[in-house]
Amino acid sequence: MKANDKLKTLSYLHYLIKHKSTGSPEQLAEKLGVCKRTAQNYIEYLKELGAPIKYCHFSISYCYTDMWDIRLPEG
Repeated sequence: MKANDKLKTLSYLHYLIKHKSTGSPEQLAEKLGVCKRTAQNYIEYLKELGAPIKYCHFSISYCYTDMWDIRLPEG
């Protein structure tokens, strides 16, 4: 995957999480056009960047537990 495509995917994932509309892990993978494991890797990457992400079974979505905005490393 090209770096620009990865950035677009991370930006879209951030949007979905922010709006609590990722759906289940399987649905998220489908929305991102990747396998479930790759979708989980994207979630873990955002967590490494400091994103306070949890899965909410009530809303059936990943969500931020606190205000957070994406800041991708340069380079």
